[in-house]
Amino acid sequence: MDLVELVLDGLSRELAKPYSHTGRPSMPPEHLLKATLLQAFFTVRSERQLMEQINYNILFRWFVGFRWMTVSGTLRHFRRTGNA
Repeated sequence: MDLVELVLDGLSRELAKPYSHTGRPSMPPEHLLKATLLQAFFTVRSERQLMEQINYNILFRWFVGFRWMTVSGTLRHFRRTGNA
């Protein structure tokens, strides 16, 4: 995880540039990238299965950066952002 955090910290400024500072906050792109890594590492076959894993697997939630108690609303937003 340290390597992933190190790389994403270096990309954070670049990833933040296209986002607006007004309006509703969007899903951090770092979360999307971490979820994609989990999907590849654990051979999760679809986005729906990935969302199910994030919904009930505390390890997945922790790695992606979600709080372990507040996930349900976040997942809907996550799916919309991931599909865009």
